Amino acid sequence: MDLKLGVAICDDEKYFREEIKRLVEQYLKEKKIIFCIDLFTSGLEFCSDDNNLQQYDIIFLDIGMKEMNGMETAYAIREKNQNVDIVFITIMMDYALEGYRVDAVRYILKDDLESLLPECMDTILQKKQEREMEFPFVGGKRKVLLKEILFIESKSHQLWFERTGENLYMYGQINDLELILSNYDFVRTHQSFLVNLVHIEKINNYLLYLSNGAEIPVTKQRYAKVKEQYLSYKEKM
Repeated sequence: MDLKLGVAICDDEKYFREEIKRLVEQYLKEKKIIFCIDLFTSGLEFCSDDNNLQQYDIIFLDIGMKEMNGMETAYAIREKNQNVDIVFITIMMDYALEGYRVDAVRYILKDDLESLLPECMDTILQKKQEREMEFPFVGGKRKVLLKEILFIESKSHQLWFERTGENLYMYGQINDLELILSNYDFVRTHQSFLVNLVHIEKINNYLLYLSNGAEIPVTKQRYAKVKEQYLSYKEKM
C-alpha cells in the first residue's frame, strides 16, 4: 500500500511545467495528501524509462509537445497501464474526441489552469474512492472496493473492517491506515475509528450516523475537523 500520490507532469514549456506543479502542490497540501511530483520535458523523455509508464497515479500531458505529442505519449502509457489517471493540458481542443480512446480524465486549456485544475483533482480523488486496494487480512491478502468499507475499528492491535458484505480483519496500527486512507475520503473520528465519508448520513452531538444504522463516536478534539471534512465532501457531491 503506497503512502504517496505519485504525479508526473510532462510539458516542453518550462513555464507551464512549473505552473502545473505549483497548482498541484497547492491542492495536495491543502488536502493534506502525501505526494511526490516529477517533471519531464518531452514525451520521449517520459517514455524512455518503462518505469515511468507504470509508477504514477496521475499524469499531466501537454498535447502539443514536439517529436512525440501528448496523445502519442498517452497511447504508449495505456499499452502498459490502464489505471493511471491522464489529464491533457492543451491550447486547443482538437484531440478531445480521440481522448476517449485513452480514457482521459479531463482536457484543461492552459488559459484555464488556475480555475479548472482543482475541480479536475477533485474528480480524480473521487474516482479513487471507487478503486480496489489490497490489504493483508488474516487468512490471506484480499482486494476490497474502498466504497464498500463503512468504517475500520481498532481492537487490541486488530483492525476490523466493517463492510457492506463480509467483515474482515488484519493486524496493524490504525495510524498507518489513516495516512493511506485519508487520501481516499476516510476521516479519523476517534482513537479507534476511521470512517468512510461516503457512508455518513449526518453528524450531530459528537456522533456520526452511518448508512447501515451504525453510530460512531467523534471525540471533542476532532469534532470540528471531522464536521468540516464531512461538509466539504457533501458540497462536492
